[in-house]
Amino acid sequence: MSRVLIASLVGLAAGVSTSATAGPIEGLEVMRTYNLVTLGNLQNSSEVEGRTHVGGNLSGSSNYNVGGAGFQAAGDAPKLQVGGNIGSGWQNIQGGGSVVAGGNISQINLNGGYYTVKAGGAISGVNANGNSLQSNAAVDVPMFDDDFLSLSTALASLSDTGGSTTIQGQNRIFNPVADQNGVAVFNVDSLTNLLASNGNDIVSGLGFGAGSSDLDTIVINVADTEFSLQERCQ
Repeated sequence: MSRVLIASLVGLAAGVSTSATAGPIEGLEVMRTYNLVTLGNLQNSSEVEGRTHVGGNLSGSSNYNVGGAGFQAAGDAPKLQVGGNIGSGWQNIQGGGSVVAGGNISQINLNGGYYTVKAGGAISGVNANGNSLQSNAAVDVPMFDDDFLSLSTALASLSDTGGSTTIQGQNRIFNPVADQNGVAVFNVDSLTNLLASNGNDIVSGLGFGAGSSDLDTIVINVADTEFSLQERCQ
């Protein structure tokens, strides 16, 4: 199964074998552990399959660790790890494990399994149901900013390997062409334009063409400094 990530050229990018410095290598290890990583705040309304790390505050209503860790690296990393507060909407956690926040935790549902919940601040709106809830705890949430800046810089320098995209129904399909190491690179000027099919028509999803799963890595470098998938994928 290919590793894939849509990324800003100055933000994140997908894993690829490299002899670069320790920063990029450490960034790759973080990506193998977490399915979603945001360095700042996250307002989310979509489910995440696997673990999630949020550097800032988490808000919105969504589901986490849906389907378990999947292809992520094994380990005891938290299913949901947040540097700031968890609140302003219900978060549904699946499969047991740990939930950690540097600030306050409120409005989370703990489904299927045993949980240890730790907060540097207060915990409210959480039904214990035999789980371990530890408020005002000593919490150390790592920050990955430097690692991902190094990783993004390294991957942004990769040359496009010449793939193409097509429209199939309401989906934009990536048709990758890999280099000799099985790595395909797409350099995209604008994700907003990529998600439009004709004029103002908006594609409803992104997909990958035949043979994509046989590749080692697919890198999508996006030149936009910020974008919203929620606004464009309807």
